[in-house]
Amino acid sequence: MYSIPAIVLDELIEEQRQLETPLGTQLKEQLDLIAGNVANPKSTGPYLLPAALTTQLLDAAINTAAGRHRGWVLSGCPSSMEEATALFLDLPPPAETAADPKKKAKPAEETVISEDAKVKEGFQVDMVIRVTSAEEVCSARAQAAEGKPFVEKEFQAASDLWKKDGDAVNEFFVERLGVEQLTVSADAAAEAEKEKHEDALKAAEEAEQEAPPAPDPADLVVLAPGSQSFFV
Repeated sequence: MYSIPAIVLDELIEEQRQLETPLGTQLKEQLDLIAGNVANPKSTGPYLLPAALTTQLLDAAINTAAGRHRGWVLSGCPSSMEEATALFLDLPPPAETAADPKKKAKPAEETVISEDAKVKEGFQVDMVIRVTSAEEVCSARAQAAEGKPFVEKEFQAASDLWKKDGDAVNEFFVERLGVEQLTVSADAAAEAEKEKHEDALKAAEEAEQEAPPAPDPADLVVLAPGSQSFFV
């Protein structure tokens, strides 16, 4: 009805990597680096795109004409405090450094955010929906995904990052941005659907057991017109 743009990080990455732009080139270099690290059993990473790059992609998508006028729904980000603060707060630009994609990225230094930092114009958030699920269930879904499934190294890196920053990100939205947060369990929904299916199967089995047995063909008597039959 309202045609609100849905901004999905994975889709943005796939779209931008195809473009012959400075951002697209940088993205391809980082993805090639990650692919090499994943394939190398001796590598210790990185296995995830840097927050500075993902927030550039998302910032550009949110700042489109459609995003500015109709709002937006963001999926798949932020997954760290670095992403959350860089994406939503109006902060001074970080010092530029020449990044070599062949070298392992250094861990990001923890940034102290001023209490006076304001939310960027057009980036106000009305609602956050937090979908929870067991780690093993998420891993199975990620590795079975269509397109480019997450391999174990990538999934574990993403999981470790969320374990480290997840609570802080949730608090950031509630305390810093004053946003209402709704938590939904994906496992509960799946379990409810499973129980519904099992109940339907059980009801069908019970109905089959309660139905009168079909007559044995040997007990059937066919009467010809005008004939009589006597049963003793």
